[in-house]
Amino acid sequence: MAPDTNNPPHGLTTLEKMKWLRNAIIFANCKTDQLLALASISKEVTYKPNDVIFRENEPGDSLLYIIKGRVRLRKEGTQYESIVGEGETVGTLSILDGQPRAATGIAEDEVLGLEIAAEDFYELLSDNVEIVQGIFSRLTQEIRSYRYRQSSL
Repeated sequence: MAPDTNNPPHGLTTLEKMKWLRNAIIFANCKTDQLLALASISKEVTYKPNDVIFRENEPGDSLLYIIKGRVRLRKEGTQYESIVGEGETVGTLSILDGQPRAATGIAEDEVLGLEIAAEDFYELLSDNVEIVQGIFSRLTQEIRSYRYRQSSL
């Protein structure tokens, strides 16, 4: 059963966090015990409308899974603007490749999310090769799907 997206609780247990994180694309191929490990290092965070969650070019020091609300992504000096919402993550690429944030993230409305700090993430990965394999497996699926879509055009 999926978590209630209309009224998510505050003060989530590790098991509740795991149920949310299993919906994140990057963790889609992780097993329950791996998701529990990821949930145990996640921190519940909230942002008010117009709060700046992160700024473009800042270090990509965390990933945010959005439980409730929307985040506007804006790239300075360009027309680029996108909105991500419930069930999506921001900061995925930065936490994986260590590059600075590609855009500024601003809370569009009240945002409730789960944040995983890069330092905790890599410490967990160093002891859990199975999580790394699950993430690589999912990323490979995404790349292959993208290549297929591109070749079909």
